[in-house]
Order: sequence, then C-alpha cells, then structure tokens
Amino acid sequence: MQDLLAPLLYAFTTLFVILDPLLSVPIFVSLTDIMGTVPGMLLAAIAVKIIMDGIVGLL
Repeated sequence: MQDLLAPLLYAFTTLFVILDPLLSVPIFVSLTDIMGTVPGMLLAAIAVKIIMDGIVGLL
C-alpha cells in the first residue's frame, strides 16, 4: 500500500500546484458568464465529472 501511496501523493500535489483550483474558479466564471446560468452550470457539472473520472482512473 505504501508503494502506491507515495507516487499518488506526489502526482496529486503536482497537479494541485499546477492547476490551482482557487485561481481557476474566477477564470471559469468569467469565461462562462456570457453563457447564462443553466449552460454554465451544465458545463461546470461536465468539468467536475471529467475531473472525478480522472481521479478514479488514477486509483
């Protein structure tokens, strides 16, 4: 288990630093502002689904 945990923690930390979710939120909101509420929320749901699939795929 420890053999798997170290690379996973390293990959997660690297992606977190690179993608910085707190900085991405204002950028996402500004880019989807002209779309309206419903299409913007649909796009956000699709983005979350893709991210979760990627995380589950790493496990």
